Amino acid sequence: MTFRVLQISDTHLSRERPFFDVNFDAVVRHVETTAPDLVINTGDLALDAPGRPDDLRHARERHARLAAPLRTIPGNHDIGDNPYPGRTPKQPVTAATLAVWRDLFGPDWWTMDVPGWRFVAIDAQLLGTGLPDEAEQWDFLGDALAGTDGRKVALWTHKPLFVGTPDATPEPDFRYLPVAERRRLSAMFEGVDLRLVACGHAHQHVHARHGAAAHVWAPATAFVLPDRIQSRVGEKLCGVVEYVFGADDVTVHLVAPAGIRDLDITDHPGAYGPIAPIDPAPAPAPAG
Repeated sequence: MTFRVLQISDTHLSRERPFFDVNFDAVVRHVETTAPDLVINTGDLALDAPGRPDDLRHARERHARLAAPLRTIPGNHDIGDNPYPGRTPKQPVTAATLAVWRDLFGPDWWTMDVPGWRFVAIDAQLLGTGLPDEAEQWDFLGDALAGTDGRKVALWTHKPLFVGTPDATPEPDFRYLPVAERRRLSAMFEGVDLRLVACGHAHQHVHARHGAAAHVWAPATAFVLPDRIQSRVGEKLCGVVEYVFGADDVTVHLVAPAGIRDLDITDHPGAYGPIAPIDPAPAPAPAG
């Protein structure tokens, strides 16, 4: 028996600025054609929900068109971003942004069991915030991982854990989980049969292996960032990732749905305005 999951990520939807709805429409058609058992969006459903909550309402309406069960976790453009040493985000996570998310999409962390597997999804944006919700999520993780009962585990997170090697200090830090919280998270998975870490956020596709686990970065559905804006650590394209979970393993397929276009964010200045270089310096190549 197998269980098929379609991962979409970084859809960046907005009623007021619908630049990327065309690519989401291609995903809707792909779901109708392929009928996965589950669709998971790993964050940044909205273009700028902390600044325009209607973007998240629009994303909810668009996702209702998907002809499959849906699970979601938030990204920085949905509820705000993590603090990092020496940097305070312009749009921090707040109780108000969390409330809007939960009203529209439900829990921002969750677990789900399918044959032979436990899916554990976290709200990566909470890590390092010091909010009461962060402590609650750590408690949830402890309970979820203590009760796997021999199941293999797939972790779903908006942000990648790292690039290159697990002990690397990631640059730029905002692309990855905060280092201290990443180390705490990794320690919690010791003794757990972790086989998949699936994320988005980077707008690049990476498929690497660290120990027994595949680390898969889904490409963005919405747009790519050119190399002069963002250094290349993976494949830059718009698409989705298809997973087939079997009793003993999971297979991973990168897919470009029919009609999806590799939209360049710099061709759509109305989305976020002029974009300064994020991390133009060369980055280490991913392992695997």
